[in-house]
Amino acid sequence: MDIRTKLILALVSVSVASMTVLGVFAYQTSATLFKEVSVRQLEALAQSKKENLENIYESWKTQVILVGDRTQLITGMAKYLDGNATILEDLKLILKDAVVAARDVQEIELIDVQGKLLLTVSDNVEVTDSIRLKGDFPELNSSVEEVVCVGTDSLSGDNFLVKFLYALGPRENHLGWIRVTIKTGDLPSVTDNFTGLGKTGEVLAVTRGGKGQAVVLNSVRHQTEDLVWKMDEADLSADVKAALDGHEAIFTDNVRDYRGESVWSVTRYVPDLDWGLVVKVDVAEEKERGQVLRDALVDLAMALSAFAVVGGTILGIYLARPIQHLAGVVHKLREGNLNVKAEVTGDDEVAFLATSLNELIDDMRAEAGTKDSEDTHA
Repeated sequence: MDIRTKLILALVSVSVASMTVLGVFAYQTSATLFKEVSVRQLEALAQSKKENLENIYESWKTQVILVGDRTQLITGMAKYLDGNATILEDLKLILKDAVVAARDVQEIELIDVQGKLLLTVSDNVEVTDSIRLKGDFPELNSSVEEVVCVGTDSLSGDNFLVKFLYALGPRENHLGWIRVTIKTGDLPSVTDNFTGLGKTGEVLAVTRGGKGQAVVLNSVRHQTEDLVWKMDEADLSADVKAALDGHEAIFTDNVRDYRGESVWSVTRYVPDLDWGLVVKVDVAEEKERGQVLRDALVDLAMALSAFAVVGGTILGIYLARPIQHLAGVVHKLREGNLNVKAEVTGDDEVAFLATSLNELIDDMRAEAGTKDSEDTHA
C-alpha cells in the first residue's frame, strides 16, 4: 500500500470517527434535554390542573356556604330546637329550593346537634356505592366552622359525588349541620383536557376507597374493557401510590401504568379533597423526538462521510504528490539516470529531503565525471 492510499485512509478514518463521536454526543445531550423539557412541561401541567381542581373545590365550597347561610334555614333550625317540630316541612321546602338553585348540589341532609338525621332532600339520584363515608355521621364535631370535605361517593359508571359538612349557626349558638352532596360535573374539564399531553398523555384523579382499594375518579384516555376502576393498592404503580399518600414527585424511571406502558409522570395532591393527581405521558411518544433527531444525525453523517471520502482522497493525493515525486526521482537514479533533479518547494521536511537528494545527485555526477576523465587518460 503506497503512502497516498495510507494518507487517504487515515484522513477519511479520522473524519468519520470524529463525526461519529460528535453525533453520539449530540444525540445523548439532545435526548437528555428533550427529557428535561418533557418533565418540566409535565410539572407545569400538573400544577395547573391542581390549581384548576382547587378552584373547582372553592366553587363547590361556595355553593355549600350559600346553602348553609340561608337566613330562613338558620331561623327555622332555631325554631325546631325550641320545640317546633312542624317547622321541618318548611325546612324541607327551603332545602328543595336550594337544591334547585345551586348548580352542582345533588343532595342536602339536615342533621341536629345530637347527630340525628332530620331530613334529606335530593334530585332522586340514588347513591349505589359508598366509598368513604360510613356509619351515622362519625365526622360530626361541634368545632366544625368551615366547609369540610368528608368523602367521595360513586354512582353507576364513572360518575362521582363529593360530600361536604357545614355547621349551622355560630359557635356560641350551634344549631346542627348540613351535609351537602356535590356532583362532580366540572371534573372532566380538568381530567379530560389533554392539551400539552400529546397523543398518549392523560390525567388520573384518584382517591382511597374502602378495603384497601384506590378509586380512579375520571374516565381515562385509553379505556379498555379490562380496566378495573377500583384497584388494590398492591397493584398500583409507584406514581399512583405517591399521589394517594400526598407526595408530589416526579417519576421517570421504570414506572408502568395500568396498561403496562412505560411512562414519565408527575404527581400532585389536593389535601382539601384528599385526592391525588397523576399527569403522565408515554415514554415511547416522548422519545420519538429523540429518534427523529437520531435519524437526522444518521442522514447527516452519511452525507458528511461521502464528503470526507472525496475530500480525503483529494487532500491525500495533494499531500502525497511531493513524496511520490521524490520516489520517482530515486527510481530513475536506480536505473542510472543522473540527469534528474528533485523539485524543491517550501521549507518542510519534504523540501529538506529534496535538497539533500539533489546534493547527492550532484555528488554522484561529479564522481561519475572524474571517473570518465581517468578512463580517457588511461
